[in-house]
Amino acid sequence: MPASLVTTIAAAAYPQKKPPARLLLAIARACCNEGCVKTTHVPPVSAARGISHAYFFLIGLVGVGLLPALIRSFELNFSLSHTRMGAILSASSLVMASGSVLSGIWYDRSGPRWVLGAALAVTAAGALMLWGAASAPAFAAALMLFHFGHGLGVPVNSLISQLYGSERARGLILMHGFQALGRLGAPALVVACFALSAGWRSAFLLSAVLFGSWAALFIVSLQNFALHAERSTAGGGGRAVLRYLADARLQTGLLGFVAASGVEGVLITWLPTYLQTEGQTSQTGALLALSAVLIGYTIIRLLLGTGRFTASARFIGASVAVYLVALALVLSLHAQLLVLYPACVLLGAAVGSFWPALAARLYDCFPNAQGIIGGLIVSASVLGGASTVTLVGWIGDAFSLQQALLITPLCAVAFWWLYRSLALRIA
Repeated sequence: MPASLVTTIAAAAYPQKKPPARLLLAIARACCNEGCVKTTHVPPVSAARGISHAYFFLIGLVGVGLLPALIRSFELNFSLSHTRMGAILSASSLVMASGSVLSGIWYDRSGPRWVLGAALAVTAAGALMLWGAASAPAFAAALMLFHFGHGLGVPVNSLISQLYGSERARGLILMHGFQALGRLGAPALVVACFALSAGWRSAFLLSAVLFGSWAALFIVSLQNFALHAERSTAGGGGRAVLRYLADARLQTGLLGFVAASGVEGVLITWLPTYLQTEGQTSQTGALLALSAVLIGYTIIRLLLGTGRFTASARFIGASVAVYLVALALVLSLHAQLLVLYPACVLLGAAVGSFWPALAARLYDCFPNAQGIIGGLIVSASVLGGASTVTLVGWIGDAFSLQQALLITPLCAVAFWWLYRSLALRIA
């Protein structure tokens, strides 16, 4: 019942005397609950933003940031070819996609507390299994659980969009800038682990401890956090997902995420391995190149998050052009360090805006289904990343990784075209 109608009824029922306290309480509750799924006391927004900032940094440092820096170590430790390594990464990414869809529906129904707490706990368990993996099958199973936990954590993007309200685009880009900062520290963490003779396993032991601790923090700190969102006109569950998928704007956007992940996933996953094998670069040199990519990646996301730049279709087109030039320099002049590292910075800066810019546009299109849209976004991203990472691994074994990396320019151009198409549909 609308709050205004409740107030009118109360006035008619008690024209001459003060309404009883019980009725006043009912009126207050009606006013608070109008247009909301659930309302409770909400902690300061700044505190929730701070927790989310740190979450993104943690995911970047000991989550997604570790894997690209350790691909070659996994191949050597478990006797894996590029093809098998790519297949394992793709399978675990598909598991991540299932987790993202599941958690998106769960988030829209219950809010962030238990969804994100469970995500961190599962990720911690996967990291602990990776630390103790003794065979290739055990490694593959552990990596799948690790990625499933990442998938469950996808609704943190929806939490950000609510915390920033009308500035959700800025918030999403800024948060992913913090993730990029975490990724930037991952190569240094790996170098430190090897320098201390602790090996790559110690990095995952640290990851398990950090994720487990953060799970407890999320559950405790968000216990009073309310999910303020209007009820979706599409309903909930699987029917809602299908109804949203029928929207041409969402279809265009999801194809854009497939293309964007084809660029970013291949670049960050395989570039260090290419430099260590065909480029005959040392592990330290390859990690420095990865760090250079992540420096550019971080800078552009933080600049976009502060509002210094706007991710227009023209800006994305210029970024794609920069990517093509920088990739040509890396593949042809990788032995020239004065060329390699600046070119890697440009590569990271070029692709850093793709994912958050497109995510912000889609969240603006569907403000009443943040969890579901977030799950679909990550599912599409996983599909693009998994297919291209597997394909690059196969081409790398059959021909060369240098030739395989030439897939990414096609994906970059396709992303620009889809991003521009979505902008025209929204206008």
